[in-house]
Amino acid sequence: VEKQKKKYDAVLLDDDFLIEASWKMASEAKNKTMIYFSAPASFFKKAQDIDFETPIYVDSNLGNGIIGEEVSKEMFEMGFRNIWICTGYQASDFPPMPWIRGIVPKDPIF
Repeated sequence: VEKQKKKYDAVLLDDDFLIEASWKMASEAKNKTMIYFSAPASFFKKAQDIDFETPIYVDSNLGNGIIGEEVSKEMFEMGFRNIWICTGYQASDFPPMPWIRGIVPKDPIF
């Protein structure tokens, strides 16, 4: 028996507590379901429970030298297809990355 995966309105992977807080407040205000991770390891521990179509927003700079673009490629290789880089940088600052849908600001999507 295969466990059913949960589809969230958003998954956020960002090491900044203030970004987490603003996304959580926005999701609660709009009655949206969201799950937050501050480190890639905690996301990958839970990844098998998350629906592949769930939108995932990954910070470009995850701290400790961890690059969100590389983490997002690992997510894509697992089967996730709705991945976005969430950053303060411009899209033109990044090389082509066919595994992501686009570059968006850090503002909550809700």
